[in-house]
Amino acid sequence: MEKEEKKRSSALVMEENVGGGR
Repeated sequence: MEKEEKKRSSALVMEENVGGGR
């Protein structure tokens, strides 16, 4: 359960970085 939440958070952060960073 914790691993899934961390994966989701990582995906959200990665998407935000790609969308907001680039």
